[in-house]
Parts: sequence; C-alpha cells; structure tokens
Amino acid sequence: MQDFKFSKLRRCLVGGAVAAATVAGVFTAQAQEKFPSRPVTLVVPWSPGAVVDNVGRRIAQRLSEQWSQSVAVKNEAGGGGNPAAASLARQKGDGHTLMLTLHDGLIIAKAANMKVGFDPMEDLAPVGLVGQSVTLLVVRKDSPFKTFDNMIQFAKAHPDKLNFGGNGTGTSLHFALERLNSSAGTSITYIPYRGGAPAMLDVLAGRVDMMLATVSLAKPHLDAGTVRVLALGNARRSDLFPGIPTIAESGYPGFEVPTGMGLGLFAPASTPKALVDRLNADLRNVVADPGTNAWLRSVGIDPETPSTEQYQARLKSDVKAIDDLIKKFNIKLD
Repeated sequence: MQDFKFSKLRRCLVGGAVAAATVAGVFTAQAQEKFPSRPVTLVVPWSPGAVVDNVGRRIAQRLSEQWSQSVAVKNEAGGGGNPAAASLARQKGDGHTLMLTLHDGLIIAKAANMKVGFDPMEDLAPVGLVGQSVTLLVVRKDSPFKTFDNMIQFAKAHPDKLNFGGNGTGTSLHFALERLNSSAGTSITYIPYRGGAPAMLDVLAGRVDMMLATVSLAKPHLDAGTVRVLALGNARRSDLFPGIPTIAESGYPGFEVPTGMGLGLFAPASTPKALVDRLNADLRNVVADPGTNAWLRSVGIDPETPSTEQYQARLKSDVKAIDDLIKKFNIKLD
C-alpha cells in the first residue's frame, strides 16, 4: 500500500512539473510572439553621417517596417565603441536595446585582453552580420606602381623602402599589413595615424606610399582621380570595382583584412537564444531584400547573411587570428 501511495505521489509530482514546464514554455513563446512590445533602441557607436550610422539608420527603418514598431537610432560615439558596448552589456536582454557596429574593435579588445570594463565576447550576444566593408589598397594617381604585383616586387627588392598609412596601432588595417608582410616576405613600414582621413591626406601628398581604405573614405578621391586602386583586401571581388583583383588572387591565397571589418548586430548576453535566433532571422530578411542589398553594395558594404551560430563561430575564429598576429609581431596595445 505504501508503494502504491508513493508511486501515485511521484506521478503527481512529475505531472505537475511537466505541466509547469508547459505553462512556462507557453508564457515564453507568448513573450517572444509579442516582441517588440515597445519601441526598440538601436545603438550606433559612431557619429551621425558616418557610413556605419547611415547603414544603421537604413537597417532600423527596415526593421521598424517589419516589426510595425519604432526602431530609433541612438548615436554613442567615442572610445572606439567600447563605452557603448559596455552599456549595452548592462541592458536587459529582451531585444529592445541592440547595437550595430563594426565588430573589429570588439574582436581586437578580446584578443588583446584590453581593459574595457566588459568581456566583448562573453557579455554580448552576437546576433548576425549585415556585411563586410570593401577595403581598397590605394596609391596616389602618379604612383610608379601600376599593379599590386609591381608594388610587391619593388618592396621585396627594396626592404624597408615603402611605407603604409593606417588608422592607428592595433587596428584591423595595421594587422592587415603585418599579415601581408608575413605572406609576401616584405618589410613595408606601418605608419599609424589618428584615423583614416589624415593617412589619406599623406598618401595624396606623397608622404605615404599606400594605404588600405574603406570605400566611403576613398570615394571622393577616386571620383576626383587623385588615387588609384591596386587591389581589394576582401576575400572576394566587389561589383563596385570590376576588374580589380583581390590580394588573395594576386598570389596570396586566403589573404583578407583580419576580422573583415564586419558590420554586426549585437544584444546583451542575457538575451534568450530563441530571441537571438528570431532577431537573426529578421536581420537576414532585411539584408536579403533586393533594395537593401543593392543599397548596401552601393555604399561599399558586401552583404552577408550568416546564421547566429555561423557568425559566432566566425568571431571566435577572428579572435584567435588576431591573438596569433599580436604574439607573432609582438604588437603592444593599451
């Protein structure tokens, strides 16, 4: 009789637990179905008018249309985007506060163990990728180098003769040159600047031989005919520059700018996986839209739509790649 009573009690407890779990699941599903239940804030850690800001506003508009809910862009420029990311990490993970940013700074901060007040990979949830910035290896119009191979052959024959301007020490473009030097057996000197614009001015003045630049930075000078493109730093060619080869296909297979200068969407790490997957699916719909896709290409962003798992795996791989470069070239970062 006691065994019977115990068995009956156990069945009741198990049944109650299943029922509770079912109810909890229903409530969770209902909460997700209601997302967004109020206006969404999209943090963009860049100044108004920058290409990242322009892309953020385009994505916000399309998500707003898809969700039938306001998505407002909030600019929080400064500190390389780290203060904005640290603030996002402290927000409630309900999808109503998100961040769109170039993920390079997060990857480098993680790889270098920089003291930024949060863990770039553990305290944030990578949601998805909008695309990667097209990067151009440019020289001034009267440069003696007509092709990428011309430049590399000269650099090999004249060690330390050429120099390369970039937007600061320990940036993706700095790591790109170190990767190129390693692959090509060259010793092109890196000259760090406080941003890409002053580096471009010295390229134009002839004080710097070359630089890698985003389309937005190079376009006015390309339109004016004051610079020329020798190669692309991306993994594949761009429709914006037909006939221009990538560095990878110019004799250095696998080469691309480390971290790819990708533009990604992030949420607080506390965001439930189901909601992260929902956000990823909605972002992919926006990026895949023909109108948005064409617009992104026109501003120098090569669109991509990886799943959440694929994007997170890529970030993890990029962190390791940067960590390897830091150790190999003994690069010191603050």
